[in-house]
Amino acid sequence: MFKLLVVLSLIAVIQCQMPGGYGDRPELVEDVSTRAMIRLAVLDLKSKNIIITPTTVVSVQSQSMVGTNFKIVFTARSTSAPDGLTCTTIVYEHWSLTQSVTSVDCV
Repeated sequence: MFKLLVVLSLIAVIQCQMPGGYGDRPELVEDVSTRAMIRLAVLDLKSKNIIITPTTVVSVQSQSMVGTNFKIVFTARSTSAPDGLTCTTIVYEHWSLTQSVTSVDCV
């Protein structure tokens, strides 16, 4: 058990964040996995009859728990918002690599 605790602590230090807190992940801003998570958020909004087109990833943060929460801020276009939108989504990735949208909000 002690070895597991040491390994998990080292992983948190390597990711430059404390377990439970969000840490900046600038290396993920241009990553394809981030785009895939944004697509999940767009599909979630589409199921609520909100249609957007993502344009730019602004920031990515992650939070380690039993899995990982990714907080992604991105800009988007929509016919209902001609000046554009800023969207924030949280996508949970389980240790088995399955992903689900926890929340998505655009203003």
